[in-house]
Amino acid sequence: MSLQRQASHLLGTAKRSLRYSQARCASTALPSNAIPLDEKLVKLARQTLSKAAAESNNNESSNNNDAESAKKKKHIETLREAMKEWQATTDLRKSLEDVIYDDEDPDMRELAMQDYEASEDQLSEAIQKLQSALLPPDPTSALGCLMEIKSGVGGSEASIFAADLMRMYSRFASSKKWKSEIVSASSVSASTSTAGGSDAFREVILEIDGEGAFGMLRHEAGVHRVQRVPATESQGRVHTSTAAVVVLPSLSEHDQTAEKLYDEKDIKVEVMRSGGAGGQHVNRTESAVRLTHIPTGISVSIQETRSQHKNRAKAYQVLRGRLLALQMEKQQASDRAARRAQVRGTDRSEKIRTYNAAQDRVTDHRLPLTMNGVMGFLDGDDGSLEVMAGELNNWTDRLKIDDMLESNAS
Repeated sequence: MSLQRQASHLLGTAKRSLRYSQARCASTALPSNAIPLDEKLVKLARQTLSKAAAESNNNESSNNNDAESAKKKKHIETLREAMKEWQATTDLRKSLEDVIYDDEDPDMRELAMQDYEASEDQLSEAIQKLQSALLPPDPTSALGCLMEIKSGVGGSEASIFAADLMRMYSRFASSKKWKSEIVSASSVSASTSTAGGSDAFREVILEIDGEGAFGMLRHEAGVHRVQRVPATESQGRVHTSTAAVVVLPSLSEHDQTAEKLYDEKDIKVEVMRSGGAGGQHVNRTESAVRLTHIPTGISVSIQETRSQHKNRAKAYQVLRGRLLALQMEKQQASDRAARRAQVRGTDRSEKIRTYNAAQDRVTDHRLPLTMNGVMGFLDGDDGSLEVMAGELNNWTDRLKIDDMLESNAS
């Protein structure tokens, strides 16, 4: 009995370690009755392969060799290979469990335990391959992004918070070796500020140029809420303020996708004198540019630099991002998982994340997931934002898997 208890303890420790590792990779704070991600993936893979086999039997006489059929066949083959790898790894672990529990030779049990622990990486890799085969990556995920940040409820403190978020994303980009640049900004004056650069922003657009930036940060879109004593507050009272973030994919003018987004004849181009501070040059030179996409009514105004050429290029970049985002929204209109992930409003009640300074915590309300260290999170380069972004990507993958299972069941 003591040998069995020892084997049970060792095996339980290894399994708990694997479950913890998978939970970190898959999702956090799942409900107690949630089905583990690996079980859902296996169930979905078996359903997909079974459905493909049935369709193949029904259409074997049609001899369909078009490109779409070839692509689907390749996808099914990839899924089948991933499923074989998962099954082989699972069978190996079951046989090792038998040795750990039943073999009377302690040396054999020890060797089996070592192999069992070593197979954890194999199983995690097999599960990742299954997920990749079932959920092919979105091609837009590899793009850079444009972060539009607008102050919301809360007056000057909301504008300071918008600047804090801009700084957070800029520092995060630097930590990833990505380039970041302010494309457009509407600054406001605050008597005191914790934000770097300007005092505060009513609205700011930050470009992040780096492969995978859009895929990493796309779920930052929504209403962010901060609860803290503002730097402008003299009585020490806690204020609640918000800022809205919109994340757009960033396309260069030479990108093939960009060429299909609009026809040049549908773009109305206007140039005008820049407003705001800047001296005589700003007011006398027609350097500001406004682009309007006539079919959709989308309008972009840029006056960030004194160069009309540079402002025009930046305006087109923002316009391309907004048009691509609109196109993606239309394509995802029937995607239930995408709709569940969207945040519709811009007031305090529709927040996606809360930064509570008094309790020193950051809570994302979609997962939900709470992390300690507000200042570290807002610094952007301590790793917290990357962990949060990874968990959000896993969360949306779970929604997609759930909806695919539900669709197969209907």
